[in-house]
Amino acid sequence: MRTCQTNLKTLCQLPDDWSMNKELNDVQVGMYLGCLYQHRQNLDRECQGELKRIMHIRTQAIGLMPEIEDNCLTDLATCKNPEVKGEEFKCLQKKYNKLEEKCKAAVRNYTQMTMSDPTLDFLLMKACEPMIQTFCANIEGGNENDLIRCLIKHKNEQKMDFRCKAGIDHHQITSMKDEAFLSQQFR
Repeated sequence: MRTCQTNLKTLCQLPDDWSMNKELNDVQVGMYLGCLYQHRQNLDRECQGELKRIMHIRTQAIGLMPEIEDNCLTDLATCKNPEVKGEEFKCLQKKYNKLEEKCKAAVRNYTQMTMSDPTLDFLLMKACEPMIQTFCANIEGGNENDLIRCLIKHKNEQKMDFRCKAGIDHHQITSMKDEAFLSQQFR
């Protein structure tokens, strides 16, 4: 996060006397990452790259983001305890309209991130990695939805893995639950 220190101070009210040696708890890290993500279009290039790298590492390392866990304890109690990393979040997305407001806000924020950058969706990427290589290998950065569009285009192909197809279907259904989940290009 050292790369983003200037952006954190100007955009996210990071105190001027803050030192990179200070320990941040998960909630503070989540708050600052969320702030940077909300301002991602205004970040300098180095910080944008660092933010994307941190988000990918964090998403793969943690099945459930601390911000989600902290705000959704009551709602998580209604989800079965899954063996597969990421299933709890999928459960919360399915129950989105019935969630408590603070949980709904946390789920909304993270879902917006995964909608605009599907590579942050751990379950989708795990299920679809071989299919991405088969059908979408030529897709690079570019437009935010090129990868998901490619997967949607090929989801009914005979070679499509059923787990990947289920993930794509979940992604599409979730995107229709709240206007906030729609890609910028559809607003």
